[in-house]
Amino acid sequence: MDITERINDDDEIVVMHDSWLADKQVIDYYQIGIGEDGLALGLFSSLPGTRRNVITGRFGNVSLMADPGALINYARTLRPAHLFDMKSRPGLSGSPIFVYRTPSSDLRLIDQGPRHFADNNEYLQTQTYWRQRENTFVKLLGIHSAQYTDSVQVTRDHELAHEVNEPIRDGDHLRIPNSMSVVVPADSVKVLLSSQSFATVREKRNKDVEPCSESLLLERTIYSGWLPNRGY
Repeated sequence: MDITERINDDDEIVVMHDSWLADKQVIDYYQIGIGEDGLALGLFSSLPGTRRNVITGRFGNVSLMADPGALINYARTLRPAHLFDMKSRPGLSGSPIFVYRTPSSDLRLIDQGPRHFADNNEYLQTQTYWRQRENTFVKLLGIHSAQYTDSVQVTRDHELAHEVNEPIRDGDHLRIPNSMSVVVPADSVKVLLSSQSFATVREKRNKDVEPCSESLLLERTIYSGWLPNRGY
């Protein structure tokens, strides 16, 4: 989490209402779980901007929901965290991870066994209700914090031997990023943003840096999902 010290002339500020956050209340309401679709938004390190950075997306699925009984080791501390399976790469730390559902991706009915359609088509009516009323959403699952690595053995390609640097030898084992990422839950983000220590750093920033005018901030702020209340 970063407290920005300055705003460039061409920056755009995106503000999300807390109804976007997939906290425990939202997770329970939508029954969010393993297999949900999601994406990370961030900068593609191989395509850095010159005059402007362009947001790219990396897509995947929820692998594990945060569980107090299954703590994840990240930032040298054991704590609850989501695991997200996607094509993650170094540099995505701090990127928002969104989880979304469309009517065709609902997995909640799979474990209910064989279907026995009643004369009044009750099951079909229930599915139609889910598809139309509560089955489409996009929520902020959390913030990308870390990722796991795999070990691979390097073997020399004799045809390209002249292109291989000597420090990496035939048979060496290297650590490379795999697709499993650690996501700080939205609940933890809310706790941090509401903490006194975070507020103190913000206050210090405001004293040390010349503030932008309120009219400039309003002009360059995009309100995304700005809702008057939590209607999910």
